[in-house]
Amino acid sequence: MPTQILDDLRQLAAAGRVEVVWATSWPLDMIEWALDAVGYGDLRFRHLEPTGLMHKADSVIADVEADRLPFVWVDDHRFPKEADWTPPVPHHRLMPSPQVGITPTQWQQIIEWLSAHTGNAI
Repeated sequence: MPTQILDDLRQLAAAGRVEVVWATSWPLDMIEWALDAVGYGDLRFRHLEPTGLMHKADSVIADVEADRLPFVWVDDHRFPKEADWTPPVPHHRLMPSPQVGITPTQWQQIIEWLSAHTGNAI
């Protein structure tokens, strides 16, 4: 399943149909190394680097408020700030299990949401 997700993300990003934004406390060089190591070094993405795990929500919220584009937010953490924030655009929030990751059913939900809300499908 992880390769299917990466294949789909690569296809969507390369076609300019979605922008992949990676909001993580991982350093950018570590992400690039990990993607290279599994053969996905050409995946186009924009990196949001929050200062620590609890600031990830701040980075995502600021990015959404600035861009005002529909978005899918996948994270295995729920952040306190999410309870007080109403996104200004259509969105889909998915919280996969940290032990399992995104399941095929969850990935299909994301693809269906993208198709319904942005007109972009695989």
